[in-house]
Amino acid sequence: MSKLEVKKVEDVSFEIGARYDGILWQMKNGSIYISLSNLLLTDGNRWYDVPIKNLEKVAILQEDPLKIQLTLPNILIILTGGNADRLMALRHLLIPYLSKKGGEDIKALLKLWHLGIRNINGLKMLLYMSEEEIGQLITDARKRALIDNDGNITKRGMDIFNQEELNLMKEVLNG
Repeated sequence: MSKLEVKKVEDVSFEIGARYDGILWQMKNGSIYISLSNLLLTDGNRWYDVPIKNLEKVAILQEDPLKIQLTLPNILIILTGGNADRLMALRHLLIPYLSKKGGEDIKALLKLWHLGIRNINGLKMLLYMSEEEIGQLITDARKRALIDNDGNITKRGMDIFNQEELNLMKEVLNG
């Protein structure tokens, strides 16, 4: 039987909640550990297993004090801790393992853009991204000629949507 290697990263406070309803469970004080395939959070009584392969984003929500947000398909986890350097190191360690869904992120940005939501703060809130990530998405969309220099979605940008998505966006715009 092989031994599972787990290393403690840091003592943290964490919140875990549903991604879309904005409801967070009560903040818990505990620790975060890492293994080859999982992050493990514990409050001393209960363990929460977070498969690294399911992570979609690891974003900085706030710099002082540092708050890191881990985004999974239906769950948000917000971490804070005494040693910001260790949390930043964890973030940098996890970034290469994220399941990149850049195409989906661009598509989500373009949907909101088409509906007239172009304010960075609004986009940050709706896409669960940092200002830096939103800026990078907009830059990528422009480089890929999905948004033109006047801020309009190009034909190429509209072509990424299927007919059902186009109909839904049209329905939302027309009220």
